[in-house]
Amino acid sequence: MERAIFLIFNRSNKVNWEDRDSIISKKVESIVRDILSKQDKLIRITRNEIGRRLGNNTLLYKYLDKMPDTKKVLDKYLETLEQFQVRRILHTIKELERNKSVVKEWEVVRKSGLKKEFAEKYRYLIDRELR
Repeated sequence: MERAIFLIFNRSNKVNWEDRDSIISKKVESIVRDILSKQDKLIRITRNEIGRRLGNNTLLYKYLDKMPDTKKVLDKYLETLEQFQVRRILHTIKELERNKSVVKEWEVVRKSGLKKEFAEKYRYLIDRELR
């Protein structure tokens, strides 16, 4: 039954891209909300991750030009590495503040899993959020 959303054809056995686009765009939004709601392990929102959860990566790579609504949803939610790192830092700070009264910069860097070059790049953000 889940596979049925990918098999939308009109009477002449051609794919009805408008219907497929409508269904897939709603499904993509649902997947993104699910990824963002998980607080235990943060996952970067990528086309590949969404496609994997959708069960059909090909649609998001090969046929995206035929699905404008889905493209808009993806453009709205896909994260760059930098955006994901900022989200991870903010999440880590919030989590540490919930458990401790005083949070140190090195704890945020370590728990966020940032490499040295990224820790330097986001030092201003960490300092600003810890004040």
